[in-house]
Amino acid sequence: MSRVVSWSEVEVHDGSRKSGKSSWTVIYDQVYDITPLIKIHPGGDIIRLGAGKDSTTFYESHHSATQLRVAEKWLKKHTVHIGTIEGSTGKKPDDAFFRTCRDRVDSLLSSRGWTRHQFESWAWLEMILTLVAFFVLAYFKTTKASIVAAALGGLVTGRIGFLMHSGNHGSLSRRAWGNKILGMSMYLAGGSHTVWRNEHQIAHHLEPNVANSDNDCTIGSPLLRFHPDVPQRWWHRLQQFTTCMCKLC
Repeated sequence: MSRVVSWSEVEVHDGSRKSGKSSWTVIYDQVYDITPLIKIHPGGDIIRLGAGKDSTTFYESHHSATQLRVAEKWLKKHTVHIGTIEGSTGKKPDDAFFRTCRDRVDSLLSSRGWTRHQFESWAWLEMILTLVAFFVLAYFKTTKASIVAAALGGLVTGRIGFLMHSGNHGSLSRRAWGNKILGMSMYLAGGSHTVWRNEHQIAHHLEPNVANSDNDCTIGSPLLRFHPDVPQRWWHRLQQFTTCMCKLC
């Protein structure tokens, strides 16, 4: 018999040592123990981000329409259904717009004989060229004090930002390990892929533009103001200029 599960109980099972590494998640108001699925998940350990929280958004956005049908079978076969989350209305969210957009994109790719990872080889080539350029430019900057190398280094770091972003979203490679390697390239830019995946995929994508949840709401604060809940200061009227200065720095 299915039972009603409280949010506090779900949050305890977050995959940590404290919870005995037990991982529960909520998808369409249904609570699942995904601990057995984590080890065999085709997309890799990205599934851990959903432990202890509602991962409906992850579930939908990381699977194509075809993959969703497969994912539903995997949920039934490789997880344990715990019950229904408290407060459930029994209705799925109104996501017709999202599903329509996703299905149209999938149809367009299919009509061209493409997949979501059609340009994976290009991504690896860019990664190799970016790494070579990064170390060459770093060498000239540190040994020759080259200003040109420093400027070009900024551009290369920007490309690393693109590669790590797409890699950490699991969208570049067909293989989980491939996305992990591409995602970890952000260490070259002085970041952490572990911190980024939590701050961006959880804080930003699960609650986009929600103050005190999405960390992007206060990015650049107090110099820049990107959210109505950030206190407005007189210098924000010059924001178009200060933004350019920040990018140059």
